[in-house]
Amino acid sequence: MGNNNKKALYCSGSPIDKQIGRNLYELRQYAGLSQSSIADKLGITFQQYQKYENGSNRLSSSRLFKLKHFFDVPYGRFFEGVSLKCTSRANQTNHKTDALTVKIIQKIAKLDDHDLKTKINKMIDILGS
Repeated sequence: MGNNNKKALYCSGSPIDKQIGRNLYELRQYAGLSQSSIADKLGITFQQYQKYENGSNRLSSSRLFKLKHFFDVPYGRFFEGVSLKCTSRANQTNHKTDALTVKIIQKIAKLDDHDLKTKINKMIDILGS
């Protein structure tokens, strides 16, 4: 792999790590857990987990494996929204899921009726278009 390809994959500001961190934040919010409680389960400090969420520290493959099983999600969930194209810092957005969205997701997740969840999903698709 030439230098040009390396630059495309390892750009300044690590947007890939930041997006993975945002996805990790969303998973934690959805589960209704604190950073400390997850850090305890993983055997790491609160500060280390916090750095994963804000994208300042890169997740190792073994840590990603543990988180995948902890949250019971496919590996792809951590990489949603990741792009291999580097953007300038001015174009990078740091959007975290707002509290209301998390509450809505938590309430839907508690529903036992799969058909109702499907109808809610269709309704959201219609409203979002």
